[in-house]
Amino acid sequence: MRRVGALGLVAALAAILVSPLPAHAEDASGAVTYNAGNGYSFEKLSHPTVGTSQPDGIVDYQGNGAVAVPGADGNTANNEGDRGQSYTWAAASYGDWLYVGTCYAAMGNTLTLMNGTLGDSFDAETMRLTLEAMFNGTFFYGQQKEDGTADKDSGGILVKINTKTGETKLLLSDSLNGVAPLFRNAVSYKGKLYFCGSVRTNGGKSGLPAVYEIDPKTDEFKVVYKGLSSMQDYGAAYKQGISTGIRGMCVHDGQLVISNVGKDAAGNFVSTILTSSDPSKGQDSFTEIANSGTLFNYRLIFNLNATA
Repeated sequence: MRRVGALGLVAALAAILVSPLPAHAEDASGAVTYNAGNGYSFEKLSHPTVGTSQPDGIVDYQGNGAVAVPGADGNTANNEGDRGQSYTWAAASYGDWLYVGTCYAAMGNTLTLMNGTLGDSFDAETMRLTLEAMFNGTFFYGQQKEDGTADKDSGGILVKINTKTGETKLLLSDSLNGVAPLFRNAVSYKGKLYFCGSVRTNGGKSGLPAVYEIDPKTDEFKVVYKGLSSMQDYGAAYKQGISTGIRGMCVHDGQLVISNVGKDAAGNFVSTILTSSDPSKGQDSFTEIANSGTLFNYRLIFNLNATA
């Protein structure tokens, strides 16, 4: 490991360890609550009776990569929490429901990315032991079986949570329907919800940059835009250090505006900006208005820049 990088990481982790934590309490139902003292109070929705500093993660890990929502029939680990699902990366609301996409095992995956694609280099076992010591054995790299060997990670998910009752429904996951999203942004447009990010499907090891549409009236979903057409394209892009974790998306002047990763006329990988006034119609409804080639060769398409 480079000394400067190691010292910086240790300093950042040490700051996390000594940061003051707010005081929490429980209400009559046993749910964890927090009073901010300024007229705002908060009540824990995910695993509401599980205290602070305990595994949460919105859903429960079942083993072999499977997850289930708390209270679901057949949930073999009710209220134990999937520790890898503790980082919300994208969220959008519709009525009483909050739609939440997670970044699976964010810190562990970031370290894996640093130790390779981002150009850093360190001994993974030394890093693991260091973090276990600093976090008193609680740092999460990935799922393990009872014998200590690695288990299959569950990957990113999309759930919806009722903000009044806490009811949780699983919408997308590798174990449910073969879709493991790492959504990084979400917007509402013309009565539909749109999530964008890198999405693995059908057991694939890597995700393609895609925009998904969710109909909140039925929770039906579909891909409305996919930036790379194949895993061969993904492999070629990866070798060039190109990021597929798209995040730019907004509504402007009555249109849905998205970012993505694609190819120009010469076959070079470029970041793209596209618009559509009717994204439900799919890929052909989008018009490219700019790409990294026409925007001064801006380099945020590369992992080294995009992750910074």
